[in-house]
Amino acid sequence: MNVYLNLFFAAAANLARYRLRSIVVVVCLVAICGPFVTGIAISEGVRADAAISVQEGADLYLTLDHFGRNGPVPLRYLRDFRSSPHITAVVPRIVGRAIASVVWPANEQRMDPELVVILGLESGRMDLAPWAPQRASAGTLRSGEVVIGSALAAHFGLQPGQELRLRVADVTMPFRVAAIFPGHATIWSAQLVSMNLDEAGKLFELPGYASDFLIYCRLGPGNIQAVRKDTLSILGDIPYRLQTKTGEVASYVDKGFRDQQGVFTVFFLVAFAVGIPALLIASGLGLSERRREIGICKAVGWQTTDVMVMVMFEQVLLSLIAACLATLASYVWVRIFNGVLVAQFFISELGSIAAFPVPARFGFAPLALAGLLCLTITLSGGLYTTWRLAARPPAEGIR
Repeated sequence: MNVYLNLFFAAAANLARYRLRSIVVVVCLVAICGPFVTGIAISEGVRADAAISVQEGADLYLTLDHFGRNGPVPLRYLRDFRSSPHITAVVPRIVGRAIASVVWPANEQRMDPELVVILGLESGRMDLAPWAPQRASAGTLRSGEVVIGSALAAHFGLQPGQELRLRVADVTMPFRVAAIFPGHATIWSAQLVSMNLDEAGKLFELPGYASDFLIYCRLGPGNIQAVRKDTLSILGDIPYRLQTKTGEVASYVDKGFRDQQGVFTVFFLVAFAVGIPALLIASGLGLSERRREIGICKAVGWQTTDVMVMVMFEQVLLSLIAACLATLASYVWVRIFNGVLVAQFFISELGSIAAFPVPARFGFAPLALAGLLCLTITLSGGLYTTWRLAARPPAEGIR
């Protein structure tokens, strides 16, 4: 045990002796692992937010089937579903995309139109009290009013009471901003425009239809299957799609995150590209002092395994320092700089700078993966080169 402890202290002394080499290796490793840890943290944060949204959502999502894709549902079926004894609530909604713009006076700068997500809900479903305290006495959306996301409000410089124009195809409708979702709300609300269901139907030129029905089932075994039978009896021969939140909806979310895993391939390519100089430096190539040091150690009685254990301790220390610094840099990158230039790879349609707090989760796993990546880079070259130098006769190393 004392032998290994002495080898550990010798490794720490070597790192202090070759300060420039140690600093260069650590900087290279931090450059490799910083984006890697940041990507993992943001990906886990977005995944957690998505999982919460799925779990807090409806039990079933009903749409019609149009050539294998989701189709709008006529609102005339709403009463039949609400009369089912197995259902507690049915919420029709319209979800779509529109172009948002603002008409400014001639002497003010015009901002470019913005692509936004439209959410239409029944009148009375949107409570404005949390976002517009002045409207608490009448906290529902009136005709011609919308609630917009913080990113959209920041883009146009909008405040409650100002006008926003929404365009879908040839239809353009003006709306008045009633409230703004706060910046600390979920990332899904940043580019959101929420309005009454009937006005969303007029905007998309589909009055009397909803994108889907959100069905909340009563608690108890067999209720979901009973709702499936009710749906078949209500819709008859009309092709429809009834998707569960724990089945199809959750799989769609997982598929989206699997598609984003390609970003990690880029990180690995960058990691190995930047890791080449770190690998060469960590391996001791070109360091005559290291060759002489190994030769002297062998001359005074060190075994080849002793030299390799000492070098292994060096690489472990370097990797631990680099992994900790990379995690710290990643934390600062996300919490202070809001994941600038990185979050856009994990959150769709996000610019270089997010207008809302980017979700991220830091834990032991990113730190452990960063340390493993550092060890892979340093040990793969360091141990092999050290073994080649230590296997030579001592006189050849001292020469």
